[in-house]
Amino acid sequence: MSEIRWIPVTERIPDSDRAVLLYVPDENADPVWIGHRDGPTWRWPTGFTCFPTHWAELPEPPAEEGE
Repeated sequence: MSEIRWIPVTERIPDSDRAVLLYVPDENADPVWIGHRDGPTWRWPTGFTCFPTHWAELPEPPAEEGE
């Protein structure tokens, strides 16, 4: 299994509308979610705005049985 490489949003951002893992530190919720960038705005899948400090590529899906 490959290790997740967290990229600071101040270093680089993903292409717009591309699903990625987001790290959003918040004491009231889990910090890691799937989300995307919508132009200059970061969004949860629900469409609400979020403010991540880091992002990471989604991992590869599991291999099919027999591969």
